[in-house]
Amino acid sequence: MEPRTSFVGTPFYVAPEMLTNTLSHPASDLWALGCIIYQMHEGKKTFEGQSENDTFDKIITRTVTWPEDMDTDTMDIIDKLLQLDPRNRLGFEGLKSHSYFRSINFKQIGEKSTGKSGIKI
Repeated sequence: MEPRTSFVGTPFYVAPEMLTNTLSHPASDLWALGCIIYQMHEGKKTFEGQSENDTFDKIITRTVTWPEDMDTDTMDIIDKLLQLDPRNRLGFEGLKSHSYFRSINFKQIGEKSTGKSGIKI
């Protein structure tokens, strides 16, 4: 897949490589997933500044406020998705096998989406 060079998206979820190199690739979506998981658990954005530029500075420096009561599995998956270097982010297999998703049967989800289980979605 070719990297994209245009910025599209919400500033709070933009990956640091989009801000520094203006290049986006699949790992940029993994960064956004880390931001979404954080917001789902905390009810606030991972990176939010007083201005858009302040937000971007927090992203580039990976300034994350880790709540003391955050579950270790949750913190670990977010940490592995919010790596500044996109090559170090948790990949697809690592994501599926992470303990955060231990109650999810990905094979069953795949069967449902392809219709192999006989269940129509």
